[in-house]
Amino acid sequence: MKLINCPECDDVVALKNWKKSCKCGLVYGKYIDSLRVKVSSKAVPLVFDTNKVTYATNLQHALQVIKELSYDVDVYPSPDNCDFKFEDFDE
Repeated sequence: MKLINCPECDDVVALKNWKKSCKCGLVYGKYIDSLRVKVSSKAVPLVFDTNKVTYATNLQHALQVIKELSYDVDVYPSPDNCDFKFEDFDE
């Protein structure tokens, strides 16, 4: 899953195969294939610590407590913007 953050409205958008934008419309993007995305130039790419997400998901399933379990998962700006292609587009 690839996410982008808007520096203006602070909205976080989960990208799909179609163009999605933040609440204020400043940032937008979409998947261009199964791994890579194309995003607007002001978008801030976000990545999850995949190991922590997997651990939290497995723990929830093991305990069968989906709504009551709280677990911290780190999300941070992508340091190398891997798989993110920055450009403005009209689609």
